[in-house]
Amino acid sequence: MRYDFIGDIHGYAGLLEQILFKLGYQPEGESYVVHEEDCKVVFLGDYIDRGPQNRRVIEIVRSMTEKGRAIALMGNHEFNAICYHTPASSGNDYLRQHSSKNTKQHQAFLSEYQIDSEELVDTISWFRSLPIWWEDPDVRAIHACWYEPAREFLLENGLAGQQGQIITENWEIFVQNQNSDDQMNPSRALEILIKGPKMFLGKEAYFDNQGFKRKHGRFKWWNASPKKFGDLVALGREGSDSPFSQMQLHEQQQYLYPSDKKIFFGHYAQFETVLQTRLCCLDLRAGHGGPLFAYSWSGESSLTEANLVSVFP
Repeated sequence: MRYDFIGDIHGYAGLLEQILFKLGYQPEGESYVVHEEDCKVVFLGDYIDRGPQNRRVIEIVRSMTEKGRAIALMGNHEFNAICYHTPASSGNDYLRQHSSKNTKQHQAFLSEYQIDSEELVDTISWFRSLPIWWEDPDVRAIHACWYEPAREFLLENGLAGQQGQIITENWEIFVQNQNSDDQMNPSRALEILIKGPKMFLGKEAYFDNQGFKRKHGRFKWWNASPKKFGDLVALGREGSDSPFSQMQLHEQQQYLYPSDKKIFFGHYAQFETVLQTRLCCLDLRAGHGGPLFAYSWSGESSLTEANLVSVFP
């Protein structure tokens, strides 16, 4: 079986169509097909926001999944969209506040969908159906971080099914207790899986591409031997050469990926390729003017650069 893993697309349908073509897929109506047997795409999430072609990206990804040609995972931007368009039980707000910051981050999507339209409602319903994780006997995929305690929490509490879909109708529990950094709860479990485990940056805080100050960074859970702060935490800029504390290292180490099973993920907007023999990050900043990356895996025991595929704007 061949799986083609594709990283964060963020509304850039042109890049998506180019990389599908480069992987051997051909257009068929609104979808894409490949005539090779036993071949499937695994989309790693974050289909929307930033780019100008959100609707077309969703059209391609959704049609391919509905025809059994692809698997589409939920990214944090799909989760944020669900919460942005879901009223809170209080009736006074939404699960994701319609603040100027949140609206600006979601504006590219909002520009293409009429509020409260049937099309928008249907699209958000599809987002809700997307699995958080996917695996077969030899390989697995997730948007941000495969962390067994978080995954097991969702399973054991009846919040997710074995195939990774959220099975509770109460999405409000995923936005409660968000500031809890120690005790596992629904919002923390889901955040780790689709956003990654975070740490307070202190003096390493930075301003992102949209001008918002980021006070937290995400641990690089794939890096077993960090040498500097930029090896420990993913930042929205080039890695910092500052030192880190033993306490910070200890916290990062608890999230290291312990399995030998191959894993593909996105989310981290890396400035350089993350490729090890058993894991690969495929978010190389396509949402920020960078390239879109894919990896074509056919069962090899060690991942290799030879199977990376990329297209540039």
